This record gives sequence, structure tokens and C-alpha cells, in this order.
Amino acid sequence: MSASRGREHDRASFDWTELCVTFAEQGLTNLDGKPPSPRTARMTWWRVRKEKKRLEEQEARERGEREARRAADPRRNMPSRFPKGEYGPPMATLPAGGAQPVGGALAIVSPAQELRGTTPEQRARGLQLSTAEGVVVTSVSRVYKTEAAASDFMFEENGMIVAQCPRSSHLRVKQEFNRKGQRHVNDRTVEMDLYGKLGLRLENL
Repeated sequence: MSASRGREHDRASFDWTELCVTFAEQGLTNLDGKPPSPRTARMTWWRVRKEKKRLEEQEARERGEREARRAADPRRNMPSRFPKGEYGPPMATLPAGGAQPVGGALAIVSPAQELRGTTPEQRARGLQLSTAEGVVVTSVSRVYKTEAAASDFMFEENGMIVAQCPRSSHLRVKQEFNRKGQRHVNDRTVEMDLYGKLGLRLENL
């Protein structure tokens, strides 16, 4: 769709005159302190959409570069990267078959994936940030991988999922809205079945 056709579609979708009345009632103004005009509101909307798309593309590129560097690092699982000292047994101890029920769910792990996504320092604090390691434990939640899970997922310490597919992106967006609204990072994510669609089960801590 061309820019001109996009603007035509935009004008047909929104009554900018009516919206400007609402903006004025809410005290929104332009840079001169005057109520916004339909043209000003429409152009601002397009600039916001363009900037949002640019930021999303930049984030996707940076995420891809980080994942590529992590995957290409030949030292990521070397013993020299392990912390010194004893920190107790792993949080998920699996039999030779590679899987065992944990809290009614199935945790799957392989030696090659053992440290993926979790630094030695995080592990020393009792965190596991990848479903490949079994039960994911962050500072705010515990996530179980069920038999319905199609792939492994990684999380940040604050419970935010690392988006890697459309469904995990949907969960990430909801978590970001919660965080910006100063709510628990997983507020209403269970009601919306955002974890269930990934084959995961959530327990907030």
C-alpha cells in the first residue's frame, strides 16, 4: 500500500475532527499551546507509527545479533565459565532419559543446553532462565514447560520472556504494558492464556 493510499485508509478509519474535540477536552495541545487540528493529529499519528516500526525493527536486529553471538561463542559451556565454589545441586535433576515430571509438568534438558541463557552468577543466585534447563525460576515467577511446548523459551531475571516467535512476542508486549503500568509483570497473562499458548505453566512468586 502506498503512503497516499495509507493516508486515505487512515482518514476513512478515524474521524479526526471528532477526535480533536476529545483531545481538546482532555487538555492536549500542539507545540503552540493551541488545540490540535485534524491535520496535526493525523500527521502526529503517522509519525508515531513510523517511529514505533523503526524501534521494533531495531530491537529485532539487536536481538538477532545477540543470539548469533551467543550461539557462536565456543566458550559458552566451558568449565572455565563456571563459578568457583559449591552452590548445591541443580534445581532440576533429570534421569538418563532426559525428562521427568516436575509439579505435574514435563521438564526437558540436554547437556548441550544446560547453561544456555543463564550466567554462572545468575545460577549462583538460584536463577534458571531457560526452559531447556527444566523449571525456569526468575526473581518474580516460576515457569514449567509442559508436553504441549513446541520449543524452548528464555526469560530475563525480572520474568520478562525473550521474544522469539509471534506468540512469545504477544506475551512480551503484555508484560511490558504491565511493567509500565507498575503492575506485576504477569498481571492477567494467565487469564489471557498467553503462557498456555506457548505450552508453559506459570506460578508467580
